[in-house]
Amino acid sequence: MASRTSYEVRVAGVIGPAAREAFDDLTIRVEPSATVLAGSLDQAALHGLIERIKALGLELIDITRVPSGRSTSARSTRHPAE
Repeated sequence: MASRTSYEVRVAGVIGPAAREAFDDLTIRVEPSATVLAGSLDQAALHGLIERIKALGLELIDITRVPSGRSTSARSTRHPAE
């Protein structure tokens, strides 16, 4: 079994409801100029996430490995359809 690590992945802007469905396995947090996708992933899942971001035409800003002990389970922010 592959080792899982917590990550926060930032994409530019606020992603819409349809794109959010592609990330329903992650916690989604909206910041002023970015959307943060957070969760515990193994290397294959991280690469798959990067491919989903690319396929949706989203701009990848940053990938941060979250130190153990710090939770990535912040509540998902829901916004009305744009």
